[in-house]
Amino acid sequence: MEHLLSAANASMEKVRKAKARYWDANTDVKSVSIVTMNGDKPQVKLEVLGRILHEYKDHPVAIISVFGDFRGGKSFLWNLLCQYLMQKQPKDWIKKEEELVKVFNWRTGTKSHTTGIDITNKPFMLENDKGELFLQHANTTVKKKDSNASEPSLLFSPLMFLVRNYQMPDYDYGSKGGMGYLEEVMESDEDENKYVRKKIKEGFPDVRCHLLPDPGTKVKQCSDSSQLTLTDIDDGFLEGVDDLAKCLFSKDSLVVKQLNGKACTGEVLMRLAEELDNMIKSGQTPKVHTLIKVNEIVEFYKKIDEFESEYVATMNSKGEKYIDPKILKTFHDKCFQKAMQQYEEHDVFKPDESKKQCQKLKTRLDGCYGIIKQENKARKVRERNKIMDEVDVAGKVYFEEMKRVAGGQHLEDVITAKAGAERKAVKLFKTSTTACNPDLVKECENKLHEAIQLKHREFKRINANQLKLLLQDLSNLANDCRMGYVEIMEVK
Repeated sequence: MEHLLSAANASMEKVRKAKARYWDANTDVKSVSIVTMNGDKPQVKLEVLGRILHEYKDHPVAIISVFGDFRGGKSFLWNLLCQYLMQKQPKDWIKKEEELVKVFNWRTGTKSHTTGIDITNKPFMLENDKGELFLQHANTTVKKKDSNASEPSLLFSPLMFLVRNYQMPDYDYGSKGGMGYLEEVMESDEDENKYVRKKIKEGFPDVRCHLLPDPGTKVKQCSDSSQLTLTDIDDGFLEGVDDLAKCLFSKDSLVVKQLNGKACTGEVLMRLAEELDNMIKSGQTPKVHTLIKVNEIVEFYKKIDEFESEYVATMNSKGEKYIDPKILKTFHDKCFQKAMQQYEEHDVFKPDESKKQCQKLKTRLDGCYGIIKQENKARKVRERNKIMDEVDVAGKVYFEEMKRVAGGQHLEDVITAKAGAERKAVKLFKTSTTACNPDLVKECENKLHEAIQLKHREFKRINANQLKLLLQDLSNLANDCRMGYVEIMEVK
C-alpha cells in the first residue's frame, strides 16, 4: 500500500513558508517505509512517521492511499501523480518529454516490489479555493447526496474505485465514465455482492469511480523504469491520469482526513499510529472492528484534553483578582465534578483502562488546581502590596491636609483638623481600593489607621516646634517692648 500525504494549512502565511521549505526541494521527494512486515506481523516505524509529521502537528492533513493486489501498478501510478504535483499541477505536464520521476520504486514482472506501507517523505502543500476556510470546511458535517440535512461524518474517508486496463465501449475513460459505470454496478439488483454494496453505501460518505485504459506496450515491456519517459506512455492513459489528478488534488476536490467529523491534524494522525503500534505489540493484530475502536480512543483522548482545558478556562474565568481559598476550593470542586461527569459520558475504555485513565485525568486536574492555588497566593501578595501602597498614599494625604489647615503656623484646634484630615484620607483609601478583594482591604484597615497615627505624631512634632517658635517670638517681642520702655523712661 502506498500513501501520499497532503497537508492543508489553515493559515496562508504558514502555507507559503511550508511551500518555501518543501516545494522548492522537489528532487528530495521520495518514498519511505512506515510499516514493514515481519512475517505476517506488521511493524510501525513511528520515528519515521514522526519526522514527517513533526512540522505539521496543527495542520489538517489529507491522506490519499492506493491499495490493491500485488503487481497492480500502484507504484507506477503514484509516480505519475507525484510528477503532476512536483511540477505544481501544470495544465501541460503530460506533454513534457522528460523521464518519469521515481518517488516510489517499481519494476515490471510478476514479483511484488512493495510490501507494507510506503509514504512520501514530505507532505505536498495544497489548498482549496477557500484558502483559510479550508480548515473551517473540514470541521463541518457531511451531507448525504440525497438529503439536505447535515449528519455526522461517516467512519471512513471518501472511496474511489480505480479500474485499470478498462476496454469496454459502454463508458468513456476518466471520472465521468467511471461514475456511470459505478452507478450501474451499485444500483444492480443482483444478489451477488449485495451485502458489500450495502456496506459501502453505509460506511463511506462519498464513493467514486475512475476508468483507466492500458498504459501501452512500452510500459509493460520496460525493464528499466528509470529510463521511462512520459512520451513512452499512451496518450489515453496520461489523459486519464491527468483527469484523476484533478479529481484528487484540485482546490474544490481535496478532502481532509476526518475523525468523528473533525479535521485530522498531524498530531492526531501520529497518536493514531501510536495506538495501532501499541495494539500490534500487545498481540492484537488490527482488524476493521479494532480500527473503529482506535478511532474512538484517539477521539476520546482529544476529549480528555478538552475536559482539562475547559476546567482551567472556567477556573480562570474569575479574573485576576485574589479569591478567598475557601471560595476557590468550592469552585474547584464544582469544575472538577463537571470534568468527571464529562469523562463518564464519553468514556470508551474497558473498565481497567477506564479507571487508569480517569485517575490520570484526576491527577492532571489536581495539578492544575495546585498551580491555580499558587497563582492565587501570588495574586494575594500583589494585591496586598497594592493596598499597602494606597495606605501609604492615604497617610501622606492626611499629613498634607493637616499642614494645609495649619498654614505654616501653630495649630490650636488640632482635634477638629485631625477629624477632617482623617475623613479625607479614609475616603481616598476606600475609593482607590474599590477593585481589590474586600477581605484584604479590611485586613489592611488597621494598617491605615496606624499610618494616619504615625503621620499625626509627625505633625504633632512639627506643630510643637511651631509652638516653641511662637513662644520664642512672643518672648523676644516682650523683651523688645521692655527694652523700649526702659529707654523711654530714661530719656524722661
